[in-house]
Amino acid sequence: MKIDIAPLIFVWIGSKFPIWGLDSLEFSYLNNRNRVIILLLDNNSISLKNLIPDFVDEYFLSDEFINSCNLEGDIKLNGNFWINSSKRLKIIYEFCKKQMINQLFHAELDNLIFNLQGLEAKLNKKGSGFFAPQDSPDRALASLIYCNNIRSISEIFKYFYSPFFANSEMHAIGFFSKYSDMFFALPTESFCEVNNKWLFVDTKLTDGIFDAAAVGQYIFGIDPQHQPYKPLLNMFENENLLIQTKDLNFYLKDNDLFIYYKNLKTSYKIYNLHIHSKKIKLAINSLRGKNKILENLNLGRKSLITNRHRFLTGRLRYGLRFLKNLLKNYKK
Repeated sequence: MKIDIAPLIFVWIGSKFPIWGLDSLEFSYLNNRNRVIILLLDNNSISLKNLIPDFVDEYFLSDEFINSCNLEGDIKLNGNFWINSSKRLKIIYEFCKKQMINQLFHAELDNLIFNLQGLEAKLNKKGSGFFAPQDSPDRALASLIYCNNIRSISEIFKYFYSPFFANSEMHAIGFFSKYSDMFFALPTESFCEVNNKWLFVDTKLTDGIFDAAAVGQYIFGIDPQHQPYKPLLNMFENENLLIQTKDLNFYLKDNDLFIYYKNLKTSYKIYNLHIHSKKIKLAINSLRGKNKILENLNLGRKSLITNRHRFLTGRLRYGLRFLKNLLKNYKK
């Protein structure tokens, strides 16, 4: 496969492809019309094949290929989610080797990707390897990554094994960031507060920042499954969010989202937005000015993201669960 511009690759394995993923793909395509969009799937999603839009190059990977990408042996990955999210790095590595793709972007499906034009040229000036947003000394996230040296991905795999035993791909990349000269940390929203805790690519080079998780969680909330008895509101502050949110404003310009630092009197483009709540359509509508989430955010006001009914039903459900557990313990 000969590709002149780095493709944007998505991976979904282990369960049926979510319908909200179609909106995410369309958003990424509309912002990157000159870039090949690749979607790698397993046979769990074969029934949705006709729904995948023409602008996506989809590949249904064989069971044999998927199994060849298993991380086997003495590892500490627990649960299908962490196993599959870690295995996707191996899938990307093997797929790109086979297709002779030497440089690529990869994004998690619950990320909205803005215009990446010119970004690879900027990052290529920095070096050869693997670029990912880092939000702590111990982890970096593959929310949006850039790779211009496929071999760098293969180096990450050893950190799942002894003596490191990374328990997620985030922490495997974290080990990689400490011990490899092929890792480059992309600046997040908190770059100005890192204070040499780790090195990162200068924002003067990127002319923008990357969302590991904190910005998307702050604007559009966390995954609703983490608070089953409450309505989901935004303005959640991730433990790795190092800046004061009152010092930030967000605004739209030319279909891009910008973050304005009041104390720095400087704005930066946001290259990706990690929609942890999976409310992709709501987020896209907000970015198209169809609701007041950003406006309220800049005024310090929370917005409802989902599960309005839990204002009434949440306490009832919590009470029923409490009684159920009480009766269960009583019978013991």
